[in-house]
Amino acid sequence: MYRARTTTTLRARQGRVTGKIERTDRTNGATSLVLDRDYAMRVVELINRAEREIKLCIYAWRSYPESPESAIQKFNTALIRAHNRGVKIRCIVDGYNVKTQLERMGFEVCYIGRYKTMHTKALIVDDREMLMGSHNLTQRAFETNFESSLYITEHEPVLQFCEYFEQVWSGHVGR
Repeated sequence: MYRARTTTTLRARQGRVTGKIERTDRTNGATSLVLDRDYAMRVVELINRAEREIKLCIYAWRSYPESPESAIQKFNTALIRAHNRGVKIRCIVDGYNVKTQLERMGFEVCYIGRYKTMHTKALIVDDREMLMGSHNLTQRAFETNFESSLYITEHEPVLQFCEYFEQVWSGHVGR
């Protein structure tokens, strides 16, 4: 069976990434749609499986310590637990307040500044699994909004996004 798959050729050309869409037989992983409130459960499961590293691209993030049973706070707690068991957490953000809060939690943070927007919402675990889509890391996104994201285990797109993450982290794309 043929299914659509996006492959991105990463070339830093004047700070831009070029891409192409192709149809291929998917044999090295899977992609599935994660809608609305299903994201909260899926992302916590993913974080709990992390062994080495979690990479995050964050547009909006909030902490709700007064609501420990909320879905977003369960996400935040899972990240802290992962960090406490030795998983490296690296986040790319464009908000200074978010940067400060995440650094206080012990995470490594790349602040891209106030003149660029990190609008990508992605979480990559151990360079092998990825959630990417519209879900911000907020209570509204986890519990109220209409949201859609993709869970991807296909090796090639996950690896390509990891390369992009590293390029942004090191300042080689978009600056």
